Amino acid sequence: MGTAFHGPSPWPHITRAIRTRGPRRAAIAHLGQDAPTLLPLRAGDVLVVNASRAAVRAHATSPVALAYYLDAGVRVLSSPNLHANVIATDRRAVIGSANASHSSTLADEAAVITDDPEVVTAVRAFIDDIEEITEVDQTFLDNATAQWQIGRA
Repeated sequence: MGTAFHGPSPWPHITRAIRTRGPRRAAIAHLGQDAPTLLPLRAGDVLVVNASRAAVRAHATSPVALAYYLDAGVRVLSSPNLHANVIATDRRAVIGSANASHSSTLADEAAVITDDPEVVTAVRAFIDDIEEITEVDQTFLDNATAQWQIGRA
């Protein structure tokens, strides 16, 4: 595969690149309600997202998407400082600007997809080293849903 740049509509390329065997790790700052169609994760995968009170209340991160991933067996974590959008599979890394949301499919976004082993390792390490992480569980989801219902700040 090598390394390729994709823009201004990278999501079809991202989705295709991460449909692989083996565990995936993703750090995607914000998830729209439609995130599962763009970001196909499954049991055993790890997802770090900014599901802070401010992000959820602003409708940048959807509790519906968080619940979907939890129900699918994905380990979901929240980091309030996350602004990056990166994904690592066993053999590929994706680095880009696109959040997993409908609005990112309409905006001019960009992503680099590579199979360079050093970059794949670096992306995995970046995700694993994210600090100030909270496990998303049912209590977290209940609180996020209440914040979502309050509406945009």
